[in-house]
Amino acid sequence: MIYIRENTNEKESFIPCVNKIGNKYICNRCLNSDYSQFYQDQLGIYCLKCLVFGKSSTYKEIHRQKINYESLDKYYLNKVIYLSEMQAKASIECVNAFSHGYNLLIFAVCGAGKTEIVYDVILKALNEGKIVCFATPRKDVVLM
Repeated sequence: MIYIRENTNEKESFIPCVNKIGNKYICNRCLNSDYSQFYQDQLGIYCLKCLVFGKSSTYKEIHRQKINYESLDKYYLNKVIYLSEMQAKASIECVNAFSHGYNLLIFAVCGAGKTEIVYDVILKALNEGKIVCFATPRKDVVLM
């Protein structure tokens, strides 16, 4: 079953997460086509290979949007993040450290919001044309 939602905006489209082509399934998220990596639930077929990122299935769609990065004036965060007073202070210190070219260590327990604290400094670096690499050992932390 292939279905595309009608859309008047040429810059965005909706495609099924999982397509059935002939006798085979293909996941449009991870491009898996290994039949043994597809399972069926009560609603349809889903891909096991990329399940950790959420269910990619025959009954869900992927929203694709083309972005012309050259026309962007500024990078911005598309999600509202609420910081506590201490997190906000740490975020400001991160931006100051970056602006003045010195290193800074954020030392806090798991779940303290370290990832959210560095969003402002990442945006500042991107808006200055810098390249940012952000590594995390826990994929569950960066899934939204």
